[in-house]
Amino acid sequence: MFQEILLKALEKSDKGYACIHIHNDTSEGVSQFEIVKSSASFWSLTCSTNSDTQANSLFPELRRLLEMQIINKDGKSFVSELHIPSADRWLEVEIIPSDENYLVVILSDKTNETRHRHKSEQFQHQYKMIFDNSLLGIFRYDQFGIIMEANDAFIEILGSSREKLIGLNTTKLPDDRIRDAIQLTLKGSRERVYGKYTATTSGREVDVNSFFSPIELNEMVVGGFGIVRDVSERLRIQRELEENEYNLNYAQQLAEMGSWETTADGKQLDWSENYYRLLGLQPFSTPPDNALFFSKVHPEDIQLFTLDQSALVSNPETIEFEFRIVLDGGQIRWMKNSIHPIVENGKLVRLKGINIDITELKAVQLQLEKSLQEKDTLLSEVHHRVKNNLAIISSLLQLQTDLTDPGINQQVLLDSVSRIRSMALIHELIYRQETFSKLRVDEFMYQFISIVSDNYASSATKVETRLQTHEIQLDIDKAIPFSLITNELLTNAYKHAFKGRPDGLIVIELKSTDNEVQLKICDDGVGLGDSFRAKTGETLGTSLVYGLVEQLNGQVTFENVPSGGTCITVKFSCTE
Repeated sequence: MFQEILLKALEKSDKGYACIHIHNDTSEGVSQFEIVKSSASFWSLTCSTNSDTQANSLFPELRRLLEMQIINKDGKSFVSELHIPSADRWLEVEIIPSDENYLVVILSDKTNETRHRHKSEQFQHQYKMIFDNSLLGIFRYDQFGIIMEANDAFIEILGSSREKLIGLNTTKLPDDRIRDAIQLTLKGSRERVYGKYTATTSGREVDVNSFFSPIELNEMVVGGFGIVRDVSERLRIQRELEENEYNLNYAQQLAEMGSWETTADGKQLDWSENYYRLLGLQPFSTPPDNALFFSKVHPEDIQLFTLDQSALVSNPETIEFEFRIVLDGGQIRWMKNSIHPIVENGKLVRLKGINIDITELKAVQLQLEKSLQEKDTLLSEVHHRVKNNLAIISSLLQLQTDLTDPGINQQVLLDSVSRIRSMALIHELIYRQETFSKLRVDEFMYQFISIVSDNYASSATKVETRLQTHEIQLDIDKAIPFSLITNELLTNAYKHAFKGRPDGLIVIELKSTDNEVQLKICDDGVGLGDSFRAKTGETLGTSLVYGLVEQLNGQVTFENVPSGGTCITVKFSCTE
């Protein structure tokens, strides 16, 4: 009777139902289900067909529920939720025993409700994940301002504990700005609070940026939430950056320096504060502009800024040059420009640079150049006068020689004249060149050999002189001793090597290797006699050579050539 009444009632509902007869007397010992009566919605909900009254077409999940009901045999109704994968449908299944061998199965489509519930659970899970793991402090309060939940970040920022915060009325928070903001959110307003917060529990002071918003349900405020960010570290970094920027600007101002940066196409520019001052502008009075900059560059220096971008990419080295700018009052300032290219992936992307005001340095440099030029002129005049004085002394000695009878005295005077001429030639070469610190001794040798050859030319003996050398420079303090050594050795060869011979050959080799100068004078004359003892200093010339070589910290050697003649070699360092 109950079964019939229930089925009649279900015929008037939109639920699917079926009356199932249970057969337990099978030889296999397995219960079989026979669908005695069912509604069309039952089959549509289960995505089955009603052609099989043995319920073979029922989906497995429902069959398992029926078997569980048979096993329990407690006579109580059973409600469960099932998912049909093929249709992605969720069903509520209610199994009602009507008597020992019959079951009534009622199906209700709960797909929309289940999906909404699952979606809500998913949102709740995501919210929980964000809430628990966020680095921002988050807390929620009800319509009375009671804190209901708070994450770990909020507790850490406030320097308190969960036990003290959960259930706390926000009106008891120590900061009146936060208290007032929360009260306003309970009236429907959104509020932001920025400043320092001091926790009463720990006394910890932090810089916070807080946002508070109401939670509304059916157009009624049912609570609110707050998001608190600890910005202490960010503000510390910001203060450090501001301090560094101030120090940089101050340093640039003291150094009369300005920095700039631009993209490769020149569209995005950045000038430092002091860069404006270098251009005679108030800092940040106008946006950085290439046209403005080049309007202040001296017209003759514009071409210096023509850069080959392909060359900068292949060789991204810093470029430096000096240029002039013309300020509004017509004042000219000198600038040193350093440009550093920034290349990324084989492409020029930015240019960074520094301009330094070198006007005062340039003025000092010009003054030094002028002073140096004046000193050079003075030194040149000194060397010129020394050379003239030596020439006068040489002429006087030459006159004295002409008035002296031939013999030892006359030869001594001639030797002195030769020595003075060698020194005079050094001073002449010095004042003719641009610098006075070094002298081209190879040029000296060509001219000096010509002078000695003319002085000692004889109709009886023809002497050929050959010079083998290359460009060699010596300090002045080494050049004069070198000239005197050359004079003594060369004149000695002219005077003594070719006695009684119609001709002779003198080969002079001057070279420098490994910071050492070597002078070698060889002749094919009579050679050194057996009685010659160079180190004894028997003659003035020999004594001079040894003294001058010692002054140069050098060495000198005298030797006879096996084929005939003499070779004298002098070696000394060409550096300090």
